[in-house]
Amino acid sequence: MNVIEVKKAVYNFLTTKTKFVYDTQAPSKVEYPYVIYTLDTTSTYLNEVREDFDLTIDVYDNNQFDSTTLDMLIGQIDGNGAIVNATGLHRKHYYGSATVQMDFYRTGRNTIIEENENIRHVELSYDVMSYLK
Repeated sequence: MNVIEVKKAVYNFLTTKTKFVYDTQAPSKVEYPYVIYTLDTTSTYLNEVREDFDLTIDVYDNNQFDSTTLDMLIGQIDGNGAIVNATGLHRKHYYGSATVQMDFYRTGRNTIIEENENIRHVELSYDVMSYLK
């Protein structure tokens, strides 16, 4: 899989959770809550048959005093973490032709303090292992 296919899979998944999804940065006028995803290549492994990526998903909401909407969206994105049939990205396995093409594993969840006190921001980090064809 190449970076375009990985981004497409991430985008398609995220748009099932919210309609406001952006690659790398959001426009200046945006509706809340929204999601920004960034995919960075790290390196290749296993004799060039696996490429690993760092995926960062930033989730924003503009309700200063109630994090319910933000927490629910994060829960839908991250999912139940089940080893088999994960409902979200954490421990998600994408298959193609009966073989695993991508694995997602959450490596972090951080609350980011924004200058604008009305904005809530949580950053999710994932390792993505993409198996090359």
